[in-house]
Amino acid sequence: MRVFNETQRFNQWWLWLILGASALVVINKPIINWIQSDFKDTSAFDTGFLIGCGTVLFVLYLFILFKLTTSIDERGISYQFFPMQLQPKLLLWKEIEKVWTRQYRPLMENGGWGYKWGTSGKVMTVKGNKGIQIKMKNGKSLLLGTQKMKEAQAVLNKYHTTNEGI
Repeated sequence: MRVFNETQRFNQWWLWLILGASALVVINKPIINWIQSDFKDTSAFDTGFLIGCGTVLFVLYLFILFKLTTSIDERGISYQFFPMQLQPKLLLWKEIEKVWTRQYRPLMENGGWGYKWGTSGKVMTVKGNKGIQIKMKNGKSLLLGTQKMKEAQAVLNKYHTTNEGI
């Protein structure tokens, strides 16, 4: 039995640099004001500051939690974009009309990475420009990002006969 498993996270250095810089922008001014007042003026830490810090921490926490898990085996293709999906979704082979791996243009086709809905269907990507394209018999379409395109295609070839290939 041949199986494909992949888990991807938002671990790009440039993304964390942007998130960190954004966090500093939110908390920087009130902290500087507090330091310049010799630690006496606590008015900088008002409700707006606390809401801003809470929002920044929540967004950072979400990016730590986000992960895309994909599995391909004799039953079909299973995927989960946690925490958007709390349980994995299984697409049975009998429900899939066509499936293949392909390169795509994340910004042009989908407006970037993440959990998205577009005119061409649902998209779940974390990084890169390679994916598993799935066309369902019910007309729906799904693109799952992958960093292991050749390995995914090899397992798809084993279990599904209407693949378009790389």
